[in-house]
Amino acid sequence: MTIPQPLFFTLPQLTERLPAPRTHPQAEQGERRSVAWCREHLPSLLGNEASVEAFLAKKCELIATHVYPDVATDRLDLIHDWMTYFAAVDDLLDDVRPADRTTASMPAILDPLLSALHSGVQPDDSPAYIHEMLDLIARLDKDLTREQKQRLVAAVEEYANGCADEDQLRVAGAITDFDTYMAAHVAVSHGSVVVLLLEYGLNIDVSAHLADPTELREAKDAAIRHVLLVNDLFSYRKEHFTGEVSDNAITLFTKHYGLDFQEAVQHLCDLILQTEREFYAFHDQVRATPTGHDPVVRTFLHGLEMLCSGYVRYSYVTPRYNGVDHNWNGVTSGTVTLLPDPTVYTAADSNDHPPRTR
Repeated sequence: MTIPQPLFFTLPQLTERLPAPRTHPQAEQGERRSVAWCREHLPSLLGNEASVEAFLAKKCELIATHVYPDVATDRLDLIHDWMTYFAAVDDLLDDVRPADRTTASMPAILDPLLSALHSGVQPDDSPAYIHEMLDLIARLDKDLTREQKQRLVAAVEEYANGCADEDQLRVAGAITDFDTYMAAHVAVSHGSVVVLLLEYGLNIDVSAHLADPTELREAKDAAIRHVLLVNDLFSYRKEHFTGEVSDNAITLFTKHYGLDFQEAVQHLCDLILQTEREFYAFHDQVRATPTGHDPVVRTFLHGLEMLCSGYVRYSYVTPRYNGVDHNWNGVTSGTVTLLPDPTVYTAADSNDHPPRTR
């Protein structure tokens, strides 16, 4: 299939019931401090200062203040550090072609991290990413309950193993259906860490409620899936223009389901709305039970709502997905034109559309 250049598609409204997004009251201060932290801690991970500045041009620091608008101010900084660190790691993985990330090389990268994670001991010659990861864990650990600490170790291990497993599937060309794709996508999403950071920021612990299959756990899982599907929609532009779109639902739908580009986008948008409805079905079931009257559970459910709502808004505004020169105009539906830099959002009733041919 030949996709026209520049790419354009019709975008419907992406939300139905999610609350209006908000940014954290200390957003400006938190984002400024996050930039300083990145300049200090990421050169060893990204390679040099120039790479850090290129990373900062994407304004990844915006994500924490959009998806965690209600967290305690004194806990926002650490959440920033976790979120920007994972964004930097994602960029590193995106820069390596699947064929170059062999099943032999991935354990060499990930096994030292898992060994240090379980032993608590890191050799002096450990790679920088291990030092930074263990430092982030230690800073978070001191404010977590015993159950949350166990979940954190399991979440980091899930992420590391998920990266290796996904690479084997990608190199083998085995991701050809949506269920396989989503299972691999969830495993490498660090979604469990994102949820723990939400609990940390709100100073709550729902470990006991998530221990067994319950409607609350289903609501949490639906929220993670919602974020991942929204990510696929908005990150497609970045992946398309860098030549790496093998990890995107839109590509899966065009390559293996016979949909054209607009049909694939629409199907993904339908799935986003369907997943929001699934979230609220479980949300409402929880609130109708005695468990749902627990203030901690209600706080958690609202945090998940704001997480989903905030991620949609973050995706509209961030240069990470829309190009470093992007300045969002507030349009949430209409025509989206994907250019190398930036994305253009045009309202349905506007005649001011960008050119659709080169």
